[in-house]
Amino acid sequence: MGVQNCPIWWVSRIVPRIVPSVRISGTTEKYVLREAMKGVLPDVLYKKQKFAFMAPPVETVTGAWTWVQRVIEKFLSPKEVNLAGLLRYSEIDTLIEEYKLPALHRSKKVQLDAMLNHILGVQILYKRFIEADLPLLAQEKSSLLGWSLDRMDKYRKS
Repeated sequence: MGVQNCPIWWVSRIVPRIVPSVRISGTTEKYVLREAMKGVLPDVLYKKQKFAFMAPPVETVTGAWTWVQRVIEKFLSPKEVNLAGLLRYSEIDTLIEEYKLPALHRSKKVQLDAMLNHILGVQILYKRFIEADLPLLAQEKSSLLGWSLDRMDKYRKS
């Protein structure tokens, strides 16, 4: 039996062509795919809600806060935050100071941890992909590796 004979294969080929307004129903993503598999999927999978994967909270990993502080110093300094212009340093500073409070309830700390992860992500992505001149970096790397457009043309012609 070939893969083309499997109903899920056909559904997986068709679903990406369906407009998002039909693929998503309320908060349920992959709605059409779920409905196509209703009765085939176990209820636990059919009804499962999607959730984002997050790294474990910093406090659960011994020594992680020291490492996170170094990353914060590098990417969330007033200079870096103001240079990117995407976030307000005063708000970030308030969040970090609240996170450091010894009496802070664990559930609140976990929430702040997730926010801190997202904020760091924004700043790191800005630094790596917006601030950096990627075409220039690619050109420098290709020169370092001995790649050239002339060599690429030679391979295309053969």
